[in-house]
Amino acid sequence: MSEMANAMREMVTQLEQARSDLKADKTAQLNFKSFHHYKLTDESFNKPGLESMSQFLLTQSKTFDKNPTAESYKNVIISCQSCHIYLCPGPLELINTLNY
Repeated sequence: MSEMANAMREMVTQLEQARSDLKADKTAQLNFKSFHHYKLTDESFNKPGLESMSQFLLTQSKTFDKNPTAESYKNVIISCQSCHIYLCPGPLELINTLNY
């Protein structure tokens, strides 16, 4: 499995935990790390916009970490969806299950 695939799976785990924490009125954090430089599953995913979209996701996740609300969580998920619609649509079904 590629570094990118591993990073995506870890992000799913973090998102599931954050959603659960939000619903339980607990402090939620994502603490996403930069990932655009990770080795991709294959080069067909290396499209223009990968770096800028990954940076946008990091910005959204930092906004969530500063103010963990349902709205800021939804913005993170929308960022994931936007990137995957363009770059790698396979995981969209899974991403859609992460909605708040």
